[in-house]
Amino acid sequence: AADLYAIPKPVTLGKLAKAFDAFLPGCFGRLPLDSPGHRRLGEFAKNVSVLVVDDVELNRRVISLKLGQMGFTEVHSVSSGAEALRASRCAAQPFNLVLMDVMMPEMDGLEATR
Repeated sequence: AADLYAIPKPVTLGKLAKAFDAFLPGCFGRLPLDSPGHRRLGEFAKNVSVLVVDDVELNRRVISLKLGQMGFTEVHSVSSGAEALRASRCAAQPFNLVLMDVMMPEMDGLEATR
């Protein structure tokens, strides 16, 4: 079973860091951009593939931008739960992290995670 953590909108860099910290304690705390810890986060983030799922294009762009600021380089985005399932089935490697909107038309995030 996957671990779930809800991030209320609007998504901010601080909220993303807090969510990541829930799963990887100490890795995503408030680190100055020039700190050794922030550089370690960047090294970690380079090796993590992320799927962003949201029906609103602006939300996908903002989340992808925030992830990029945190050092994530492999970020993919889709606009529905059904597309998320297709993307995960077609991916060469499983996504390490999925950030999914809960309320979407067609197939919502909860249904897609089941």
